[in-house]
Amino acid sequence: MKAGRVTLPGHPNDDLPPGTLNSVLKQAVESMNYVVVYEKSATGWAAYVSDLPGVVTTGPSRSEVRSLIQQAIEFHLDGLKEDRLPIPEPSAEAEIISVSQR
Repeated sequence: MKAGRVTLPGHPNDDLPPGTLNSVLKQAVESMNYVVVYEKSATGWAAYVSDLPGVVTTGPSRSEVRSLIQQAIEFHLDGLKEDRLPIPEPSAEAEIISVSQR
């Protein structure tokens, strides 16, 4: 094994650049999956995160609202970290139930 390099077990010739493993592990540990609810309105779309009260956005298209809610979640979590407040664990779940019309 070369100094300053991470080598995958069983693959001595498949070296990873320095820091790659730490980066991957950090993302895996810090990744949280929050349920986002999207609602269509007469004028566009809205989205909110039930596990993060106050994290809401609106926009003219679902794709724009998707981008905005991602930014809102990240901004909210960064603010909580900065204020040294606990990060809420994701707890909401969603499921689509199909029913037939009679």
